[in-house]
Amino acid sequence: MADKRAFAKFDVGYLDNPKMLDVLDSSLHAICMHFASVLYCSQHLTDGIVAPKAMQRTTGGSDEDVQILLESGLWHAPGHDCENCPQPPANKVYVHDFLEHNRDSAEAKRVSEKRSKAAKARWDSDANSNANRMQSALQKDDVCNAEREREKEIPKPKGLGGPRKRATRIPDGWTPSDELANAMLAE
Repeated sequence: MADKRAFAKFDVGYLDNPKMLDVLDSSLHAICMHFASVLYCSQHLTDGIVAPKAMQRTTGGSDEDVQILLESGLWHAPGHDCENCPQPPANKVYVHDFLEHNRDSAEAKRVSEKRSKAAKARWDSDANSNANRMQSALQKDDVCNAEREREKEIPKPKGLGGPRKRATRIPDGWTPSDELANAMLAE
């Protein structure tokens, strides 16, 4: 089964990036805020838009950490001059190059819908298959019930179906008559 959790893309050299090294030298909280902002945008499908205050609460960052991320170019405030990144609304920031490295919300929703349709098709297929098996079992049960009813209608030979009589021993020296012996041999 496919993993249904949301994922974000990070370069394995994330912490070795010269921009990151400068931020690391300034504040570990700022790096955590940037990391958290990428994850938040991926999880909530915000296309790279995030509230700095929310990231501060999440990571324990400060206003100074927000300034570090803005000055390093990892976040963009409204009115920024980066040609690659869209302008965020007031009181929000844009995570630099977020959509260059992560899928946008429209693509994430398309994938989710496609997976939902595939799951529904599998479910419907299983339901139809189960319904067919159930119908077959019910038909077999109907046949068995009909056979039981027919058996009830057929009169049973005497001596069968009632209480059993105790057997008696054959007396010593008894031999069957010629007529009985011939009848037994004929069978």
